[in-house]
Amino acid sequence: MSETYLGIIAFSALVMALIQVGVLVAVYQAVSKVERGVARVEEASRPLLAQVDEVSREAKQSLAHVRQQISRGGDAVAQILERVDETVCRVDALVAAPAREGAALVAGARAVVHALRRPFTSGRKDQAATVHPYNRGQQEGGSHVGKVRTSGVSV
Repeated sequence: MSETYLGIIAFSALVMALIQVGVLVAVYQAVSKVERGVARVEEASRPLLAQVDEVSREAKQSLAHVRQQISRGGDAVAQILERVDETVCRVDALVAAPAREGAALVAGARAVVHALRRPFTSGRKDQAATVHPYNRGQQEGGSHVGKVRTSGVSV
């Protein structure tokens, strides 16, 4: 009996070995098929990858060009703003200063005209001062200076 059991064990070991060899052959064939499929996919995708690389290169170049243009635009805007600021300063110097001087001259001329319109008084204190019709109701001493007439013009 022991020989029978040994024969059965030997036969089952042989069957198991044959099954393992069959599995290994099947796995090898599957791996070969997968490798061939991957190779076909790689070959088919090479033109696509080349186009992607080219588009990527062009995008990088375009981006660099856009950055340069933005930089130039920023520089141009800065120069324009600087020139506008200089122009405003020049206009202010050329217009505002003479306008202030002209206003000062007009104020001085008003003061002269006003001083000439005031009545002349003698140097004596006991003599009553005559009041010019323009200054009726006003005290002497220039208290009317800076007041506004009803016409809207300052005295």
